[in-house]
Amino acid sequence: MKIKIKPYHQQNRGDFFTLPIPEDYRELNLRTHWKSTQVKRLWLHFDVILDVEYFIRWNNAQTPKYEIGGFLFGAYNALENGGFEVQITKFHPDFLPEFQSPARLSFGKFFISQVQDILVENPGWRVMGWWHTHPGHSVYLSTIDLNLHDGFFREGFHLALVLDPFTPGWNTGFFSRKADGVVNNRIDFRPEMDWVSWLELVKWANTRKGLEADV
Repeated sequence: MKIKIKPYHQQNRGDFFTLPIPEDYRELNLRTHWKSTQVKRLWLHFDVILDVEYFIRWNNAQTPKYEIGGFLFGAYNALENGGFEVQITKFHPDFLPEFQSPARLSFGKFFISQVQDILVENPGWRVMGWWHTHPGHSVYLSTIDLNLHDGFFREGFHLALVLDPFTPGWNTGFFSRKADGVVNNRIDFRPEMDWVSWLELVKWANTRKGLEADV
């Protein structure tokens, strides 16, 4: 898989990060998830939440139910005291992966070409991370996942989202890098916290979408 991700130190950090944050983004404080995290706060646009839901429900109607995934686009803000704030504005799914099974996913060449096209068409966006499911085998980053993340998503603002659609609330982990650059994993998750419920995010997103439609 080949994809060009511009190093953050070559980007104008504030140009495309919208402040104040619009109300159509849902805030998540990752400092409540991890003892150490370079991404301090994350905002998800309601369209991202609903597009992920649609992709999962489409896959759940298939037999067998494979791992699915895609890339996340948006912008970041580098904080003066270190770390990042991240906005996720778009989710792009891979409907034609190179390889797919209930326990593994490899992104396809056509998908990567689509990613490059999205970046060309939207010069203010960056690839902010990737998302995939673990259908029935819980929320964590496997060795294969970690190798992909360390190979292609090396910056401190990059995120790996993992969702288990077989859990009642669609448990989701937002895996960031620690201050030392090592990727957080299940063992690092604060024991007093619960995984984020994607279905709870969907409830908020549907409400937000309804408000937008009424304007």
